[in-house]
Amino acid sequence: MKRVLDVGSSNVSLSGIARFDGWKVETFDMDEEAKPTYLGNVLYIERVLWPMTFDAVYASHILEHLSPSVTVNVLRQFAAILAPDGWLEVWVPDVMGAFQYAIEHSISLGATLYEAKNGSPVTLLDMLYGWDREVRKGKDGFAHRTAFDWPLLEDRLREAGYPNVQPIDRGNAFEVGYCAWFGQRPGWLPE
Repeated sequence: MKRVLDVGSSNVSLSGIARFDGWKVETFDMDEEAKPTYLGNVLYIERVLWPMTFDAVYASHILEHLSPSVTVNVLRQFAAILAPDGWLEVWVPDVMGAFQYAIEHSISLGATLYEAKNGSPVTLLDMLYGWDREVRKGKDGFAHRTAFDWPLLEDRLREAGYPNVQPIDRGNAFEVGYCAWFGQRPGWLPE
């Protein structure tokens, strides 16, 4: 059975994502409330998990919570835990796209830009500094420490050593997504 590691899952399931149907989903999170399979800090994920263990690593909205100086190292650690034909799927907020949209539509920093999957409002300030409603509860892990756009995330993936990088889209105008891999191209990727 193929295995996928959902990094920073925070109780958000991968069910409904067809490419993971029939896969064993394991989770890695620093938040005990999420009840992850593996509890720990993503900065040290390579110390917790065996090399070449997973067929895929799914990292949605994780990198923006790290300082810019460590993002490449974390991407390298993801590569280390991937099987030789494994792949990484990574998603981050598209801060540049959000600000361009806000300027074009005269949206203020504190106004709702869109609603998250759980129905919570997301503002420009949330995209830039982190989800304020969680940070106010003392959950500093929700604070953002860096920002991305399409070119920057691709640059970081290539700097981390991924030879194959392709942008992907899941329909949210305010996200940047890439699939990165070493071996064979994932079959679910569009040509």
